[in-house]
Amino acid sequence: IRDVERSRGLGDVYKRQSKKGLQNCLNQLHRYCNKWALTVNTDKSKCMVCMKPGTIEKTPSSFCFGSTVLNNVNKFTYLGITLNKAGNFKTAVKDRISKANRALYMIRQAFSSNDGCVSNKVSLKIFDSQVEPILTYGSAVWGIPRQTNYLYCEGIDEKFSPKAGLEKLLDKNQVVSCKRIGKKSTANPRKILVEFKEFDYKLKILTQTSSNHVKFHDFDILFDTFKYEKVHTTFCKYSLNVHKSCNSKSIRAELGRYPIAFKVWEKTIKYWLRLEKGTDNTLLNSAFSEAKNSNNLWHDSIKRLMYVNGFSNVFNNPRIASQKFHSLFRQRLEDQYIQNIKSDSKSSCSLNLILLGKEKYVATPYTLDKSDIKSTKYIANLRCNTSCLNASLNKKFGNNNNSICLLYTSPSPRDLS
Repeated sequence: IRDVERSRGLGDVYKRQSKKGLQNCLNQLHRYCNKWALTVNTDKSKCMVCMKPGTIEKTPSSFCFGSTVLNNVNKFTYLGITLNKAGNFKTAVKDRISKANRALYMIRQAFSSNDGCVSNKVSLKIFDSQVEPILTYGSAVWGIPRQTNYLYCEGIDEKFSPKAGLEKLLDKNQVVSCKRIGKKSTANPRKILVEFKEFDYKLKILTQTSSNHVKFHDFDILFDTFKYEKVHTTFCKYSLNVHKSCNSKSIRAELGRYPIAFKVWEKTIKYWLRLEKGTDNTLLNSAFSEAKNSNNLWHDSIKRLMYVNGFSNVFNNPRIASQKFHSLFRQRLEDQYIQNIKSDSKSSCSLNLILLGKEKYVATPYTLDKSDIKSTKYIANLRCNTSCLNASLNKKFGNNNNSICLLYTSPSPRDLS
C-alpha cells in the first residue's frame, strides 16, 4: 500500500480471489506497518471466506498477520451492515428488522404508560423519526427487490386452463411453466403464476398495456411479503388498534400511508444515479463498473424498476436525469399504487368502504382527531374489520340471509362511511 489516504475507501476490508493473494496482501500491510511504526489490532481483525450457500470448505483457510493467526468468521459487520459468507444480505435485513423491533417495543412501552392515549398522527411521526431510519439503514444496497422470471396473471376465467388462457397473450416459446395458485373462489378466478425463459421478455410483458380484463403483476414486487414492510404495517395496525389479520392495504389507506418500500427504492435510485455520475472514491467507481459489466443482480433489478415504471430512457442515459429525479420516481410509484388499490377495492369490502368519498389519498379525518382517541379506535375497528365480520358471520350462520343484520337494508357500504 503506497498511500494510506488511498485505502480509506476500502477501510479494513481486503478482498482477493485466492488464498495466496490475500495472504500476500496481508504480508505487504505487515511490512508497511513495521516500517512506519503502525499497530494493527489483531483481536478486531477477522477473515471471511465467501462461497455459495450450502458449500462446505474441505480445508478451512487460515490467514496470518505477521505471526498472529487471524480468526475466521461466517459473518462480519462493516459500517453497520452485516455481511455473510454467502454474499447476500439476508443476515443484514434480519439485523435491521431486529433492531427496529427493539425500538418499537420501547415506543409501545412508553405508549402503554400513557394509557394508550396517543393520537395516530403523533405515533406515526415517532415511527418515521425513530424507527424508520433504523429499519432502512443501508437499504440503498440491500433493499432492492429480488429478480426472478415470474409474473402473476389475473382475470382469466376458471373454465380455461392456464395454458389455454395465456395462449393468445404470450409467446408460448417464452413460457416455461404456468399454474393456478390459491384457493378456489366463486367471486374471482385464481391467479396464474407464469415463469418465462428470459428476463427481457418479462420486462416487455410488464411494460405493455394490459387488456381490460387481464392484468399482469410483478411476482417480485409484493409489498406485504417483504419482511421489513411487515414492521411498518404491524405498527400501523397497532396505532389504529385493529386486529393483525386486517387487510394491510386498507390500514395504509385509512392512515394515508404508502408502503415503506417506496422510500427504500427512492434511496436506491438516488444512490444508483450518484454512482452513474461518478464519485471521488475510485474503489467505489471500479466496483460499480464491474457490477454493470457482469450482469450484477443489484444492477439488473434497478433496470427492472426503471423499465416497469416508464423510465427506460433514464436508465439507458442517466445523464439526462435531474437532481430531483428520485422524487419524480417516488411520485410515479405513489400514483401507480393509488391506481392499484382503487382496482383492488372492487373485490375488498373494507378497502371499498375506506376509499368511498375520498378525493385524495390522505388520512381519513377521524384518525387525526385528538379529542376522543378511544372512540377513534372503535371507528377504525368498524371500518377496517368488515371483512373479518363477514367471515365470522358466514362461519356461524352459513352463507344465507340469517347472517345479514335486519336493520341494514342497503347493499352499499355508504351507510357505514
